Amino acid sequence: MRKNICIFMVLVFLCFPAMSLAQETRTIGEVSTEWKFLGPNHKIKIFAFDDPDIPQITCYLSRAVKGGIKGALGVEEDKASSSITCVLTGQVNENELRKLKQGAEVFRQRASFLFKSVKVVRFIDFEKGVITYLTYSRKIISGSHKNSVAAVCYK
Repeated sequence: MRKNICIFMVLVFLCFPAMSLAQETRTIGEVSTEWKFLGPNHKIKIFAFDDPDIPQITCYLSRAVKGGIKGALGVEEDKASSSITCVLTGQVNENELRKLKQGAEVFRQRASFLFKSVKVVRFIDFEKGVITYLTYSRKIISGSHKNSVAAVCYK
């Protein structure tokens, strides 16, 4: 039984990072925030990703990433703080936007070994012609109230 649990944990460890990076993200830059004697420093990283349903919008997400030995091994839980901004890089068809689901998840990245992730969801304000993106962190049991919003005018 113990052997089966160990095998399961190894498979989860190997598969989970791959699932979190299923969407193409680019690391734009990073700054060190705290020096660590062993392992990488704590950092703030900036990631870029395109909205999977609206490729004319690119979002830039910054978030804290833990370093040290636990951070290098992927078992340290990152902080819940993140910030987002998005830009429109082309024209958007409003009729196509109306087919999209409100509150759709457009980005997810793991923030701990198993249970915590940073998510970005999209909402569309058709009356004002604005697409909003909300970033927050989520755990299986509880999340954080820390969040950030970006708005992109498409009209």
